[in-house]
Amino acid sequence: MSSMGRDSKTERKSTSVRPRSPQKTLVIYSGPTSTDRTRDKNGMYIDNMNYFLKHGVSCPDEQLRPHASTQTPERAEPVNVSYVFVVTQDVADYYTAPDGLVTKKRRECQHAIEAQGRSSTSEAEEHIKVLVRRDRCYDMESMRVVLDQMDVQRNYDNLLFINCGLVGPKCKLCGIYPFMRDQQFDPITCLQVGPGSPTHIPSSTKPRKNNASPKMVPYSHWSQIYTSRLSDSLRIVGHSINTHFHTYFPHVQSFLYAIRTETVPLLLSSGAIYDCGLTQEELSSDPARRFELIQRYEVGMSTQLLNRGFQIGTAFVNRWGMGTPLVLDKNSTRGMELDDTICDIWYEDGVRNLTKTMDKSLKWWRRKGGTNSTVRRKEDSFDYHQWDILPWDHFLFFKVSRLVPEDIQAIMQYNHLDLVDVAVVPNDPRKSPSEFWRRKTREFDEEHSRIPIQNVMIAVILFLVGFSKRKQIEVRLRVLRKQTMMRNDRED
Repeated sequence: MSSMGRDSKTERKSTSVRPRSPQKTLVIYSGPTSTDRTRDKNGMYIDNMNYFLKHGVSCPDEQLRPHASTQTPERAEPVNVSYVFVVTQDVADYYTAPDGLVTKKRRECQHAIEAQGRSSTSEAEEHIKVLVRRDRCYDMESMRVVLDQMDVQRNYDNLLFINCGLVGPKCKLCGIYPFMRDQQFDPITCLQVGPGSPTHIPSSTKPRKNNASPKMVPYSHWSQIYTSRLSDSLRIVGHSINTHFHTYFPHVQSFLYAIRTETVPLLLSSGAIYDCGLTQEELSSDPARRFELIQRYEVGMSTQLLNRGFQIGTAFVNRWGMGTPLVLDKNSTRGMELDDTICDIWYEDGVRNLTKTMDKSLKWWRRKGGTNSTVRRKEDSFDYHQWDILPWDHFLFFKVSRLVPEDIQAIMQYNHLDLVDVAVVPNDPRKSPSEFWRRKTREFDEEHSRIPIQNVMIAVILFLVGFSKRKQIEVRLRVLRKQTMMRNDRED
């Protein structure tokens, strides 16, 4: 083959995809508004922010390298993630004090940056910012402050918003921590969440053909589970979708959502993100203004996008198929049969009903040392566990401001004084505080432990037939014995 032919072939191969530089994502964390743990649920919110700082924040050198896995031949999708924590002044002072957790995390990143021979202090502070807000307008104020004080369209591709009512991300590990730097380390295995959660995401490298589906690749940061789903048509991806707000108004729930920065002008110009001008206390005492805020912000962001022909979606928490993405548009009717009492999944009934919709081949209830015997007990079946609350890692983030599953409480150890109007709920429905779930599972267990009525009837019929013809059977047996003896005598 001529060199020209080889060059031509190489050129065709190299242009099969259009490579992109790593995307830039800003994670916006709306933190506690007070350091007083006795006030409302602040104790829980502080614990959640502490957990997020430890498990959800990685340093710059941990995100930019696409890592090869010994178990998975694909290379993980690289990403550049920065963080901004939006809190009130007293909370900011607490976390940025010399021994504060934000200060400690910045110091950790500073050491990582210095190890690469770069300037460290300013870069670490840019990587993990803290902005101060006033205690008003609920979490919308955190997003508004970021958009007002930072040029997000110029510096980032995506925004991912999360509030402190959620706890997570629950990964096996989320980043390369200092004590691991000299050890063999597989970030893809590290970043696996629950077996029901995504293991791959759509690649940001666009195929040569416009109508081709994107390649699915492993991810290198938990935020990509959400941001990788964003597209020209799908403009907001959240953790979950609520289908109602008094009537059918499907919307991404605002405690966790991702958008492209190019979507920001639309949300601002439509009035979905605005300065409500009211404190939390004023909103609590004025139902009409509180209703307006929810309708314009949480419901309004999705409504504005849907009305303009865009889609809304979730990454994997899907009430019709847990573990699979959900996408809705303005013509969607899915969930219209629901109502305000059951449309929000983040209550006990909702999270238990999620389990039944997932892949039945997954055996999440099996633990190390558990049974794998071919003799299966009823407890070792999907049907027996179909109403369990799934383990934390299946959700990545869990909304603990509504209820706390026992497996999460075992790790987080929330103080009982912090659990204001929040119940700790067993994962097993048979131990649920709800009589409905105890009765439902009791009926299931009784039905499946009962001998089927058909088998009982057959056994009874066979017994009665045998009993009624016992004399004929005895005569027949005597005849058979006599015939056998006569045959033996002839042979002798």
